[in-house]
Amino acid sequence: MDGTKYLGVGIVGTGWVTTPHIQAFERNPYTRVAAICSRERARAQSRAESMGLKQCVAYDDYEAMLRDPDIHIAARSITSLIASERTSNHMSMSQMR
Repeated sequence: MDGTKYLGVGIVGTGWVTTPHIQAFERNPYTRVAAICSRERARAQSRAESMGLKQCVAYDDYEAMLRDPDIHIAARSITSLIASERTSNHMSMSQMR
């Protein structure tokens, strides 16, 4: 952006529902989509390119994306069933640490 402060958004997912999410965040003058995460980095990169996101980092690891200091908001744009399963697995693994 033009030196203005903004919140960096990380999008988790690359499916059809990411389109309105990305458009909404990009229209907001206080947010910018800074990263997209998918199980395959190439898919995340392709989604960023198809949406015209020039300064967007592609990730294949959402935990790595969340550690990125430019990410202030994480938007989960995947189906509820997949998200619930992944969240449950993550919580179970986190509790084991």
